[in-house]
Amino acid sequence: MYDVIILGAGSAGLNAASIFRKKDANYLIVHHGFKGTTCASRGCMPSKAFIQVAKSFHERRKFNDFGINGGDQLNVNIPHAMAHVRSLRDRFAGGIINGMDKYNIIYGQSRFIDPETIEVAGKRYQAKAFIICTGTSPSIPAPYKPYANDMLTTDNFFDQKDFPARIAVIGMGAIGIELGQALARLGVKVTGINRSNKIAGLKDAEILSVAKDILSEDLDLILCKDVTKVEKRGNGYTLHLETQKIECDKILLAAGRVPNLDGLGLEDIGVKFADNGLPAIDLNTLKIDNFSIYLSGDVNAYRPLLHEASDESEIVASQLLELKNPKRRVPLQITFTDPVIAQIGQQPDDIEEEIVTGSVSYDNQGRARIMGENRGMLKVYASKRNQVILGACMIAPGGEHLSHLLALAVQQKLTVAQLLEFPFYHPVLEEGLRTALQHISDPCRDCVTDRLC
Repeated sequence: MYDVIILGAGSAGLNAASIFRKKDANYLIVHHGFKGTTCASRGCMPSKAFIQVAKSFHERRKFNDFGINGGDQLNVNIPHAMAHVRSLRDRFAGGIINGMDKYNIIYGQSRFIDPETIEVAGKRYQAKAFIICTGTSPSIPAPYKPYANDMLTTDNFFDQKDFPARIAVIGMGAIGIELGQALARLGVKVTGINRSNKIAGLKDAEILSVAKDILSEDLDLILCKDVTKVEKRGNGYTLHLETQKIECDKILLAAGRVPNLDGLGLEDIGVKFADNGLPAIDLNTLKIDNFSIYLSGDVNAYRPLLHEASDESEIVASQLLELKNPKRRVPLQITFTDPVIAQIGQQPDDIEEEIVTGSVSYDNQGRARIMGENRGMLKVYASKRNQVILGACMIAPGGEHLSHLLALAVQQKLTVAQLLEFPFYHPVLEEGLRTALQHISDPCRDCVTDRLC
């Protein structure tokens, strides 16, 4: 009998296996599906490579202002660009695949026979505990199922050699808005459709409004509407919404992801499923009630991000190995649009105490204007009682870096005054953060310096 069997060799599974391997535990990985992790093969890494191509091409629009001639003569070779994206993807995924040989791993679909036994390819394996790290797959909503084989998803997007003139992106979460903006900047006419009013899961209404205005410059946004019918017409599609029709050549589905639990037989051993279609787990332990079975990583749909998947592996392993239980890190969500969208720590609707808010517009921020990226907004939320920084939200240039500084402040429970004690060089984008903090510490202050230089 194994100490633990890990189902899935994605980011969560491999990290868990690494911990058990270092502790000389008797473990086994059972993997079914593609190798190389979703992040490296179909998610974080190839998407950022694609976004970088689009951002670099988009820079040409600044050239005339900068005195650089010929920007309007530039063009992009999409097949070449996609080959570049795939070469980077294959390098990232290849490094992971090449490192899998060091683990005790078998391949095949697993199914629970009883709470201590699984079957793989006709052979049974027993363990004291199981960690399910099987990840997720793109959701295919009902109207699109008849054409599922022709749909673009993150499973096949980066294998495309070229893109047609018109693409409808269904879902304006992080994946949809990132790829939608990038496609638009590469010359595709993009229509982004979302059934809710949200973009990238933004909870702050003011930041959301700013984000809509900025992103609408690149793609047509249709929010609070759902597609009720899809028709195949020649080489393209007609999407029927409540009051309008959208014509497109291709559809990119980014309408959420579905946990890979089918076929595991959890229901056959008595596991109860909640209304969301997932087994109910304790979010502190990630354990399914009354079973020595844990859900770690994207499959539990709690915080489907790579660094969270790694953290969850440590949370589970620490319990099984009787180690010190690590604490959850501050929530940090970054969407790589341009400007970057980020949410750090608690958001206004989640905060139970009275707060004070500091904000800054990047429209006239000195360094942002020099860079030709002067648009966006940053807001910081602090406790009214003691001015401890609780969270932040932004769509801002350099947002992926600003958000890490703010995550540090939230995790260390720094006050506004303590963060203001840090040096802010001039001229840098971080001076915008200083302005927002000063609006909390001294609401009457007029931060002229940041606006003018």
